Amino acid sequence: MANQEQLDILLHGGIEAWNKWRELNPKMRPDFSKAELNSACLSRANLADADFSQSDIWNSSLVRVDLRRADLSRAAFFGSVLFEADLRWANLRTTHLDNVDLFGAQLVGADLRQTGFKNVRMGWTVLGDVDLSSATSLETITHEGP
Repeated sequence: MANQEQLDILLHGGIEAWNKWRELNPKMRPDFSKAELNSACLSRANLADADFSQSDIWNSSLVRVDLRRADLSRAAFFGSVLFEADLRWANLRTTHLDNVDLFGAQLVGADLRQTGFKNVRMGWTVLGDVDLSSATSLETITHEGP
């Protein structure tokens, strides 16, 4: 279950306050598991190593967010923008990505097994060393760029 104190700092304190909290608490792993983060503005937040498992992240702005090594397993992203998000080595196993913008995102080493993709924009997205073999609805991915 999500840590309410951490959730309050992230959602109500602002991104500057959150990033400062992360600097002051480098050994604490943020816990946002099972949280409802609908319409949240998390752009440029340091969310590396955070636990977002089983969270609902609908219509949220995660532009240039740092989600390296984050646990996003079984999370549901609907209509969210992860433009240039850093998702390297993140766990996205069994995550639902529906109408999501991953344009320019870094997904190197991410666990995408059993991830559901539906109407996902992935232009200029870096997908090195990922396994998409058991991902679903791959035909709905749009790719723009080289």
